[in-house]
Amino acid sequence: MTSAAAQLAFPDELLEELVGNVYGHLEKSAEGYYIAMSDVLRTLNGIPPDLDLSTAKLTDHDMVTSDMAEAIIESDNRILTTGESVSAYAWVKNEEGRWIKIFGMRQRTPQNTILGHTFIGINTERIGVWVERLDHKTETLLLSERDNQFLSRRELRILSLFVDGAPRKDMAQDLCLSVKSIEKALTRMRVKMLAVSGLDNKASLQRCLNQLGLTAFLLEKPDWFSDEHQVVVINSLNRKKVSYPHQK
Repeated sequence: MTSAAAQLAFPDELLEELVGNVYGHLEKSAEGYYIAMSDVLRTLNGIPPDLDLSTAKLTDHDMVTSDMAEAIIESDNRILTTGESVSAYAWVKNEEGRWIKIFGMRQRTPQNTILGHTFIGINTERIGVWVERLDHKTETLLLSERDNQFLSRRELRILSLFVDGAPRKDMAQDLCLSVKSIEKALTRMRVKMLAVSGLDNKASLQRCLNQLGLTAFLLEKPDWFSDEHQVVVINSLNRKKVSYPHQK
C-alpha cells in the first residue's frame, strides 16, 4: 500500500466524498518500476502529474522509507510468484490531523504486472467514536464529558498492551515501569471504566473495555498519539503488523 507512510493531503470535506470509494490505482512492472498511477496517488506520493512513468523508472524507494519499500517489494514478489492477492490497511493522518483508515489491495495481472487499488475505509461506529474523542494537544482520550473522565497517553499504552494479552512483566519492561505500577494503573483505570460503563462493581476491566467498545479501538493502533503508521498486511497465510515512521 504505497500511501501508508504519507500524510493524506485531503481536507475533511473531501474525505467525506471519498469514503468507501476507490480513490487511487497503480500498476507496477515485474521489474519493480511503476508504469501507471492515478493523479490522486501521484499527489500523495509527491510525483509530478506530468512525469512520464514509461521512462522515469520510478520505484518504491523513490516514494517511501527504505524499510517500507523493501517490505512492499517483498510482498509484490510474493504476489508475482504465487498469484495470491494481498490486502493491507493502515491508520494515517490527513492534513488536518484527523486519523483516517485506508485500505489497499494488490494482485497479479495476466500480463504479470502488479495492479493495486486504494480505498478510504468507513470507520466502524464504535472505533470512529473514540477516534473523534482523541485530543492531540493534551494527548488524552475523553471517556465521558459528563463525568469528566479521561485516559492519558500512558494509560492508553498500558491498556493497549493489556488487551493484546501481554504479561505484566513485559508491559512493565516495555513502558519502563515496575510491575506494581502497572497493577496500580490497571486498577485505577478499571475504576474509571466502571464509572462510565454503568456495569456493576464486580465487572472486570476487560468486560468494561468490551462494553464501551474500547477493545477494538485499542487493538487498531498501539499508540494513537504516535506519528508511526502501523500497516496490517493480510493474506490467506497470516496477518502481520508492521510500524513505519511518519514520512514528512
